Amino acid sequence: LTCRSPRCDRNASACSRTAGRSLASPYGCCSDYMHLMLVDVTEWLRREGIPYFITYGTLLGALRDQDILPYTQDMDIVVDRAYWPQLQ
Repeated sequence: LTCRSPRCDRNASACSRTAGRSLASPYGCCSDYMHLMLVDVTEWLRREGIPYFITYGTLLGALRDQDILPYTQDMDIVVDRAYWPQLQ
């Protein structure tokens, strides 16, 4: 499962957890869009009864920063191969 994120801002100071972030000016922070996508995908997986877990940078950001890592370019979600046919 892959998707492309919309045009976004990776400015570290404008996109820090303490900054007042918005999806509107001029582009939203990439980490905010990625969080929205992560929520959408994991909610769908739950509804479909497909077990999953997050790994690598996604897990590191969640545990260490309680946020998406500002420099990451992907979401790391693992689904057991037995459930792959349900992802079609």
